[in-house]
Amino acid sequence: MSDTVFERRMVSGAAEMLSRAFHADMLLANYFPDSTRRLAVGRLFFQLPLSIGLRVGEVSTTSPGIEGVAVWYPPGTYPVSTWKTLQAIPFLSALRFGIAGGARMKALGDFFDSRHSRIAPTNHWFLELLGVDPDAQGRGHAGSLLRPVLARIDGEGCPSYLETTNPRNVSMYEHFGFQVRDSGTVPDTRIDYWCMLRPGDAA
Repeated sequence: MSDTVFERRMVSGAAEMLSRAFHADMLLANYFPDSTRRLAVGRLFFQLPLSIGLRVGEVSTTSPGIEGVAVWYPPGTYPVSTWKTLQAIPFLSALRFGIAGGARMKALGDFFDSRHSRIAPTNHWFLELLGVDPDAQGRGHAGSLLRPVLARIDGEGCPSYLETTNPRNVSMYEHFGFQVRDSGTVPDTRIDYWCMLRPGDAA
């Protein structure tokens, strides 16, 4: 893996890449049904976890070209408080963000938070986000982002948790030791989900 350090100046480019990577994802489509506006609004959407990750967690990327990016929250940092969220993003961006689908985001967030708190142990790492540019997929970038962090987590003997709404991702995460602990369809949506936990002794 590259030793590229993710810096705040990369947030805009990474958000642009993630907006492309998740454009067809059912979760993003639920937040922003208008596909013609989804790319533009998605850039704001992904600035949030990236900015919070820089403030309270860890953000890693593959290279200065930002083919892929991952956001992790260490033990004790999730759930992220409203105050930390407001500190992480500019006010005007947050305002546009809310207008563009804040109510739908809150409903989905509440649903996944309820699963997260039930499934994950008190102390765990949370893989908030992992995405790879569509033009760079299939080249091992996801693995290069996961392996170093998981190796360190294994050294700590700590479990890790994630959620995905993409069925193609399930087998990939299983390859890295994650196990499906809950799955189904989010109520009142067509969104299928998988909540996955990697035990602390997965090494």
